[in-house]
Amino acid sequence: MSDDPMVAIGLEVHIQVNTRTKAFCGCPVDAFEPNTAICPTCLGQPGALPAPNREMISGAVKLARALNSETNHISRFARKHYLYPDLPKGYQITQFDEPLAFGGGLTILSAGEKNTIRLRRIHVEEDAAKLIHDEPWIREGRSYVDFNRCGIPLIEVVTEPDLRTGEEAVQFVRRLQILLRWLDISDALPEKGQLRFDANVSVRFHNDEDPVITEIKNLNSFSSLRKSLEFEIRRKIKRYESGSTDTAETVLWDESRRETRTMRSKETLSDYRYIPDPDLPVLRIHDHEVREVEDSLPELPWQARERLVKEYGISVEHADRMVKSPETVSYLDTAVNHGANVHEVIRWMTGELRHLQKQANAAYLSDIVPPETLADLLIAEQEERLTGATIVDIIYTAFVNDVSIDEMKAGYDNGECSSQEDIRDAVDSAIREYTSVVDAITSGDKPGGIDFLIGHVLKKLSGTIDPKRVRSEILARLETVDKDSTDS
Repeated sequence: MSDDPMVAIGLEVHIQVNTRTKAFCGCPVDAFEPNTAICPTCLGQPGALPAPNREMISGAVKLARALNSETNHISRFARKHYLYPDLPKGYQITQFDEPLAFGGGLTILSAGEKNTIRLRRIHVEEDAAKLIHDEPWIREGRSYVDFNRCGIPLIEVVTEPDLRTGEEAVQFVRRLQILLRWLDISDALPEKGQLRFDANVSVRFHNDEDPVITEIKNLNSFSSLRKSLEFEIRRKIKRYESGSTDTAETVLWDESRRETRTMRSKETLSDYRYIPDPDLPVLRIHDHEVREVEDSLPELPWQARERLVKEYGISVEHADRMVKSPETVSYLDTAVNHGANVHEVIRWMTGELRHLQKQANAAYLSDIVPPETLADLLIAEQEERLTGATIVDIIYTAFVNDVSIDEMKAGYDNGECSSQEDIRDAVDSAIREYTSVVDAITSGDKPGGIDFLIGHVLKKLSGTIDPKRVRSEILARLETVDKDSTDS
């Protein structure tokens, strides 16, 4: 046996499911004012009876099949007891020894090689309320509770301890995040609490038959997951080397101090006093329902990655960038099928278009330029009818000023039909009509106003002119305007 310590990391990933209502009641999941989306059921008041959310169950089955997990035809809900201010019932509705699914796995890359991280189980449960401590209006030593989150539907994915580093753990949850978005199960945004992690880590040294496990709770970012695991691994190794005794405990990550701090001694299953929930029936999932879910599954991210590499001959790195969302893959496929060169499409998608998308705060690349239109522009560039710089101007100006890209492109393809005198007249007209914009440009208050003037001129000339010629004429006329105002 090697003298090197062996690290074992297992994750519990909590996923907020995209549903309209809570896990066991009809309260909406979206609420802006604290404690407004609550009812007797999610608050656990006497006589209120829960009913499982069908969307939550369907999402969990879909995820299980995508991860090659076995779906239990019969699973049960259980009560997990603990006392905390965020749990009004005194217990959480979850699943225990009969979860919705078990087994399966998700493949990551470890040291350049594929490594399948085995899954122990997938189950559904409800979220707890939200404790608020650190708002500026809260007096020191006090906490407030927002029960809107109480009862929000969650899927929990539990892995076997197959991960070895913090970086591998982050890679696993990032790949899981992509899958959740592909299947429209969850938006999976850690910063919004839609993806949260607990990590169990141990370090086994030689002759160590039963290594001590530390649980890191309530991690809500990829960065905190990686840094907390790296810190705990170093801490355990230092303790062993110094001869200190390690203890099983639950810790929290302190971001400000870059270290973990003890929360409590690690709890065991018996501490939670699991019992079957008497208010909820057995959950039965039939074979035909599982087959329907399987038949509805789209192409999965790893399948798309393999296809893109094989079909288009692109690198694995480029394929990884494309499969971050099904919309991105669809955009690439459409543009390439329309005749554009795949490498040029990827270059534009990851370069200029991504930059314009961020500038415009657009949800999708197709909001900036449709894939068929991008393909036409790139074909025109390949045939030397357009330059790359001109394409950027066309796309940007068309988007900012709501000018048709096709109309502008037609001017280049068919030869410009506007003379320099036409451009000069259109520019003079724009300057006379929009004096306030001209004043803002010349004073330096709004230099971006020049794009507005360009858009106006292009509309007047039906887009049949190179935006660079219009820009040059506007700049020349603005210099004249500025000089005239200075002389006067």
